[in-house]
Order: sequence, then C-alpha cells, then structure tokens
Amino acid sequence: MDLKIKAAFTPPVKTELFQRCGVEETTAVMLDGFESFIFEGSRNGTPCIVRISHSLHRSPEMIHAEAEWIDHLAQHGLTVGRPLRGMDGELVQSLEVDNGTFTATLFTKVPGDHPHQADWEGDSLMTALGHLVGKMHAIAKDFEPSNPEYERPTWDEDIAETLKKFEQLPPQDAPLVNRFKQIAAHLRDLPRGMDDYGLIHFDVHGGNFYLADGQVWLFDFDDCCYNWFANDIAMVLFYAAPFECDTPEQAGLMQQRFQAFMRAYQQENQLDPEWFDEIVNFMTLREIDLYAAILRDIPVEEYDRWVAGYMHNRRERIMARQPFIPLDFRSLV
Repeated sequence: MDLKIKAAFTPPVKTELFQRCGVEETTAVMLDGFESFIFEGSRNGTPCIVRISHSLHRSPEMIHAEAEWIDHLAQHGLTVGRPLRGMDGELVQSLEVDNGTFTATLFTKVPGDHPHQADWEGDSLMTALGHLVGKMHAIAKDFEPSNPEYERPTWDEDIAETLKKFEQLPPQDAPLVNRFKQIAAHLRDLPRGMDDYGLIHFDVHGGNFYLADGQVWLFDFDDCCYNWFANDIAMVLFYAAPFECDTPEQAGLMQQRFQAFMRAYQQENQLDPEWFDEIVNFMTLREIDLYAAILRDIPVEEYDRWVAGYMHNRRERIMARQPFIPLDFRSLV
C-alpha cells in the first residue's frame, strides 16, 4: 500500500467513516488488505465487512461502479458479499482529505470459510464455480450503471496500468515485458461483442470466496473490469492449477477440473468455443503480471509458502514460453 495512503488514514478519518457506515468502531478488527483497509465489524449486532480505499488506488466513481454492479448481481440471485447502504442511504461513503478522497463500502459477511485442500478433490467445487461464474457473466450482459461517470476500467486501461508498473523491473526482465506487449497487441484486435465481453470479477480464487454447504460465496471485486468472459474463466483455472503443471497426472487433473467447470458454466451461459484458444494467452499475461508484482512488492525474505512456490523457476518458465497449463482447451469443451 502507498505510504501516503497509510499516513492519511488517521484515527479521526477512520472514526468518521465508521460512523457514516453505522458500524460500531469498537467491534472492528483489521483483516488482511493489500491495497485497501479491510475490517470485520458489527452493525446492530450483525457481522459485516468495511473496506476503506483511497483515490490514489481507486477513484470514488470506480468504487460506486463496483458497488452498483455487486448489488445488481445480488439482486439477480448471485451469492456475493452484497454492499449495504450507509446511514445516508448511499452504497458508498466518501470523505475528502488533504491528498485525495477516502471511500468506505460496507458489505455483508458471507457464510462459510475459504476452501481447504480436500475441497478441491473431485468435481464439486469446480462445478459450483462454473455455475457461479456462468451466472455472473449472463447477468453482466444487461448491467448499466446509474451514472455515466460510474465506470470500471476497460481491458485497455488495465493493461496500460500494468505496463506502467513494469517500468520498475530490472533490465534482464525486458524479454518478459516484450512478451506481455506482444500478447496484448494480439488481444486488442479481438471482438468485444455483448456475448463475449463485459464486466468480470477477474480474480476468482480461493482467497476471494468462501465455501458454505457446497455453495460458493464470492467477494473482493476490487479488480473487476470490462474484459473478455473467457479471461475470467482463465483466471479460475490459473489459480486452480498446480504451480508446475508438467506431468501427465497434473495435466489430467486440470483437464478434469476444466471440464467439470465448463459443464456447469454452459448450463448458465453460452460462450463461443473459439474463445478457448485464447486461454493460454490470458494466463500468460496473468503469469507475467503476478511475477512482476511479487518481484516489485515482496522482498524474498518475506515470501510465504504460496509465493515461494509460485516464484520457483517462474522467470525461466516464462522465458521458455511454457504454457501455464499445457492443454488444448478448445478441444475439451
């Protein structure tokens, strides 16, 4: 998190935003948050989540757009952490400070817990994810923000921001940046029809959903943007895969997970099979982006088990142009 954001988040700012949300500050416990301040608290005795962001990270308009879309999904029956209205009846609370604007968004606390390793065995979890993501894409097709200024980033804007961050990479990583640019240039020419492209979550992984009685409850839409639906599917597979999908057994596991996901997805939404030719490209962009983000933001001595596993031989694999998951996805649909 930007140090300027941390310095501006003073106790009076926190108190004011909690009051506007109607949340008892004394009940608040800070949770893990990379770009925003995340708290679990209580409003009228009911557990809730408070997320406080700064305009250096996301503009108030982007936060409004995110909240409206999640509310739209919830109204259509999707199991998500739904935004709640503050004391003034608004979905987002804004407070101007010297260096920008803080926004606070209140969400329901979803039931369940993060999936455990055993939950990934068999087809049930990927089936549940397929139903959820398929429904989300179908619902996204008729969403319109209430205000033209309430817009999430487009795919192009998201790529542009990523390329800015790559400027901090060491010179020896220039081939990775060039590879990223080549794939991005190819993707820019792809169609963006209503059945192919729209608002997506773009970060569906086990850290961003809870599992309760076999049902997936999705939250953390901070990365949502206008992108291809197939890219959302690619992200589910990216995080459901082992770090090194090199053996026939690992490839077979990912084939099973993909097909379980798609059987459920296709019951909720139809996507042209040609899009599955692009999954490898979508995954490579995330692979390079994640590699760069970790290299830039996390010292080696602070790597946890997941980060260490991901970064092991990662640069060499990308340089060798090894696909993250070596499958012909289109042939498996």
